[in-house]
Amino acid sequence: MPNYPVNQAETSKILGILQSTRLFGELGDLDLRNIAQCCDVRLAPKGTYLFHEGDSPAGFYLIGKGTINVHRLDEAGRETVIRIFREGESFGEVFLADNSPSPVSARTETTSTLLLVRRTDLSHLIAGQPGIAMRLLASMSRHLRSLVDKLGSLQHRTVAERIREWLLLRCPDPEGNQPVAVRLPSKKYLLAAEIGTAPETLSRNLARLRDEGWISPSGELITVLDPKAFASADLVS
Repeated sequence: MPNYPVNQAETSKILGILQSTRLFGELGDLDLRNIAQCCDVRLAPKGTYLFHEGDSPAGFYLIGKGTINVHRLDEAGRETVIRIFREGESFGEVFLADNSPSPVSARTETTSTLLLVRRTDLSHLIAGQPGIAMRLLASMSRHLRSLVDKLGSLQHRTVAERIREWLLLRCPDPEGNQPVAVRLPSKKYLLAAEIGTAPETLSRNLARLRDEGWISPSGELITVLDPKAFASADLVS
């Protein structure tokens, strides 16, 4: 049987996270309330492992707040980042249908608020309400399509353009002309993984954007000197 949320405050928190995620955000209120009965809220400090390679997680995760590093270790123990997930995203959906050992590990890079969608309870919900399965499949299909579109777009943009998009998304007013400071991830390789490049290539392109007068790096901050002009600049060459 589902492990129902213990109080209204927890239910409201779960519903808020479900509604804010791309995966479930388009579902109706009744579906969200049913799915909420299959969720646990997890508050995880920085550096918490949600699961390790070889584990069989109890479900998949939605991110209400924070940053998650999904990675693998090679034979020498070196970490290879597969992807960085942020607020509003989900990861581990494969565990909904498959309880085989995970090929990756997941660790919080910041203090995070997550929802664990329990596989067993969600399966019971779908078995009892087959209609919700079709609505979930439609939502997951739209989610997958958006990820494929994003990947295709990423492949056709230069690293400098990807850096620009990452920075402008974090500017409160990307149409403004005033300098805006953006905080970088604590480790540069995380940003490199997030935009799909190598750390060395990231560094070269940051230096180029600095030399061209678009940004001013300082420690963990990068100041976008003129967001509006930066947004329309030709960075292709």
